[in-house]
Amino acid sequence: MEIIEILKNKFSKIPFFVRIIETNNKIIIWNDKNIKIKIKKENLPNINEIDSFVELTWKLIMNKVEKKYENFNKKLSIIIPNYNNELFIEKTIQSILNNTYQDIEIIFIDDCSTDKSLEIVKNNFSNNNRVKIYKNEENKGAYYCRNKGILLSEGYYVTFVDGDDYVEGGKFEYEINGLEKLNENLENKDKYWAYGTRFIRMYVENDIENIKKFRKSNSFVFLYKRQLFNYLGLFHNNRFGADSELLKRARMYNYNFFLDENTYMYYAHTIEGKNLTQIYKTDIRREYMKERIKALKEKEYIEMALLDDDLKDFLCKIEINKINN
Repeated sequence: MEIIEILKNKFSKIPFFVRIIETNNKIIIWNDKNIKIKIKKENLPNINEIDSFVELTWKLIMNKVEKKYENFNKKLSIIIPNYNNELFIEKTIQSILNNTYQDIEIIFIDDCSTDKSLEIVKNNFSNNNRVKIYKNEENKGAYYCRNKGILLSEGYYVTFVDGDDYVEGGKFEYEINGLEKLNENLENKDKYWAYGTRFIRMYVENDIENIKKFRKSNSFVFLYKRQLFNYLGLFHNNRFGADSELLKRARMYNYNFFLDENTYMYYAHTIEGKNLTQIYKTDIRREYMKERIKALKEKEYIEMALLDDDLKDFLCKIEINKINN
């Protein structure tokens, strides 16, 4: 087995996120923007030194992560993956901009829409310095967009809003205040890394105002500390269910998520047949989660949307892909 594969295998066994990138006769042990260690191939450790090398390296990277967030501002990054949401997208973004928590950036990522949703966003929000607009070169799915948004983000907190949903005006302030208050007197090992409130699904027909029924959901929409993704990793490479997998991964590695059982501040529009998850039958979704839990228990290397396919390409083109206003 090549030394690169051995390193990947070793790093996958520790509860901390790194990726190994091989380029120009070097390897990069990478965690995030500016959080990496470069090593020439000839300076890689031999087999007998691998374990001590891995332990030292991830501790060095962890220290870099800790230093990054020491004196961070409290900006919130809100990531919107978009695919064909022309009916809803203007209301979605406006609901975010109208929130009482104003220290925000909106990272809008269009996933090769075939409707006018990207045009609507450019026409209405391209002059707003809090809205950053990106477009994928090919359709990759919501979790690819989420991961891309996380890597582009500058916030201390991060959350996700789908392009056909909207949020109440006090949602983000409520969740950030709740998360900070929870953590005021807790030891580090007991701290909460995400705050979740519930959502209401609204079934619509033909237009945004034509609501046929409401249904309260038992699921949660989370606001996260951005740092969590440096430690835990990002979303799994799948078209559905990767948010549930992330929650299970967090629990397995003892990262606490707070569940606010009785608060509903998010509204999800649903057109029958459009919801991606519902395309997949229950047994398929159940089998996916069963396989992910097995991989977690065995501490296997977890493939992640964006990062395992084309991380090098993304890092090179990160600014090129930004839409010119």
